[in-house]
Amino acid sequence: MHGRDCANYTGAFRLRRTFRRRVFYINRILYALTHCLRSERALKPTVIAVRLLLGAWLTFNGVSYWLPNMPMGHKPVAIALMQALIDTHIMLLVKLTELGVGLALLAGVYVPLALVIGFPVVLMVAYVCLVVEWPLQRPMIGGAATLAAHVFLLFAYLDRYRPMLTFRARPFPG
Repeated sequence: MHGRDCANYTGAFRLRRTFRRRVFYINRILYALTHCLRSERALKPTVIAVRLLLGAWLTFNGVSYWLPNMPMGHKPVAIALMQALIDTHIMLLVKLTELGVGLALLAGVYVPLALVIGFPVVLMVAYVCLVVEWPLQRPMIGGAATLAAHVFLLFAYLDRYRPMLTFRARPFPG
């Protein structure tokens, strides 16, 4: 190896070691958060209440697509975005996802899977409410509350995701 290649190799090794350390600390923080959420018996009713409220909210928003006078937004950019989503039939997929996730949360079945499936939709709804509709207050509250409830539930069910957070996962055990 030339001297320059060796320097790149050691730099990559240091970068990989730093990355491993960060992943280790992130895993420790996630473990601590999970342990806190698990150990608090008073938090269980809160998780159930947030799950039911978010499920009802997502179900209502999913059904609103088929009701007359679906809200289109207030700003011209938001209205154009909503119209483009409707014209390309992406809004149908979004509303079916919201409806499916909402019903799963209300029924309490496949909750971790429903949270993972619904997160991109909730994230984009929050983006539209918090960024595109800025500075209107009512959409911001709905978008922020939906995102906060979803993230809270993701952390509450973090133990279910721990196997997916393996740094070097192997397809078969052993």
